[in-house]
Amino acid sequence: MAAMDDARGKLLAARFFPFEGSSGYLWLLKTVVKRYGIPLVIYHDRHGALHRNDSHWTLEEQLAWRQSRLSWA
Repeated sequence: MAAMDDARGKLLAARFFPFEGSSGYLWLLKTVVKRYGIPLVIYHDRHGALHRNDSHWTLEEQLAWRQSRLSWA
């Protein structure tokens, strides 16, 4: 996995992981923040590692980063 500065084409951090997942993304974020400070924008490829692949989530729940509680009353 790697983090790039697209504006300058500079490699900010890179490391091999056994799979693409949240732990790798969090390592990249921590490394970039420690070395360069907090980025203005972060984006990733279309891999599903950073969002839930649960078909029961609505678009509104995905945008809010939380699932609504259901009332069974």
